[in-house]
Amino acid sequence: MRRKPIHYFQRDWHIVSYKPFYLKGTEYLFRGPEPDLNKPYFSCVGAAQTFGCLCEDPYPNLLSEDIELPVLNLGFGGAGALFFENKELLNTINKGKFAVIQIMSGRNESNSLLNSRNGVVPLYRTADKKKLTPPDAYKWLLENHDLATVKKVVEETRESWVQSYKSLLSHITVPTILFWFSKRSPDYTETYDTSADLLGNFPHLVNRAMIQKVSPKANFFVECTMEEYSFRYINRFTGNPTSIVLEYFDGKRKTRSHEFYYPSPRMHKEASKMLLEPSKKALDMHQAATPA
Repeated sequence: MRRKPIHYFQRDWHIVSYKPFYLKGTEYLFRGPEPDLNKPYFSCVGAAQTFGCLCEDPYPNLLSEDIELPVLNLGFGGAGALFFENKELLNTINKGKFAVIQIMSGRNESNSLLNSRNGVVPLYRTADKKKLTPPDAYKWLLENHDLATVKKVVEETRESWVQSYKSLLSHITVPTILFWFSKRSPDYTETYDTSADLLGNFPHLVNRAMIQKVSPKANFFVECTMEEYSFRYINRFTGNPTSIVLEYFDGKRKTRSHEFYYPSPRMHKEASKMLLEPSKKALDMHQAATPA
């Protein structure tokens, strides 16, 4: 049975056409345009930032134009590295020329009190299997456990993230570019007053020390840090300002007219520029390793 389409395709239809397609051999719906996988291509692996939520021209598309090579955008909302430990996804990535691997959130990872199941949000409490958003899960953690326990769980989560990335990178045989894409630096120190303070901005819980543990497994590391400015949603049919309705696991709904969370079009343009030279080098590496 195919997975239900991720909600972006339906929610954002009046703003962006994501050109969705099911990747052959999987139950997952990805953003198009769908490349011909019988011809040369490269892959971009990541979460909603790679998918390009609410952005007409995300960095995978822009980079594809710059290097004149079709891209397979494997961005999937709420995903972590574990999600891509899938035989068909790995086979498809490894048939490409190279892969850009986004540094995804740490809050998706499992620990002794919370379980992400397949590396995608939501989280489930180990004790009662209750489904929670990550902010609610970490709010519960802070309100119901002492500081020593919270710190222990955070360290478990971070170690799980490191192991997930090491495993994913070890299974990718084409050249890889590990990609930090955020409005904050990897250098941050968490505090424990609220779940937001603890998780930090995306990619939540991930710090420089974690990246240093996994980056040697990749061929290149690119760090794109750029303060994001909000942007107004525009209806692509009328050209007028519009809004989206956010729906949460608990049934709550919220209307929003501006984007504050996902990368802006300006950030995507900067990301594609920073990835250009490493991508050319990755192509050269693939070419050198391919038998004549």
